[in-house]
Amino acid sequence: MMRIGSLKELRQMPDSTVKMRMEARALSCDDDLLAEMEEESDSPLGGDWYLLEEGDDPRNFFFDEGSPVDLLSDDWNWCDFASLEEGCFFIFWGTNDAGGPCLFVADEPWIPAEFRAKLVELI
Repeated sequence: MMRIGSLKELRQMPDSTVKMRMEARALSCDDDLLAEMEEESDSPLGGDWYLLEEGDDPRNFFFDEGSPVDLLSDDWNWCDFASLEEGCFFIFWGTNDAGGPCLFVADEPWIPAEFRAKLVELI
């Protein structure tokens, strides 16, 4: 699992489909971020973004430093937005007035079948 909280952290990621989708998502959230991305700014992304990586357990996932969550449980059977674009799942849960976690998952064969079905269902 990787946690990304700022443009600087996003730019430091290795080039990948997921990084490309994260950059596109950042630009769609705030028009001012384009200039800040070009100026090497370290602006926050409006909340933490998370990347599920190969080997991560969606039944034991940490969105913060608290207790792990089971992304396959009924508690996570909803979302405010979900998509599959250009090889990357994106899921946003608005858990409070300030936002909530954003999860990015590369559409790769290593995604557990049960979790893939859940991601597709959320879309």
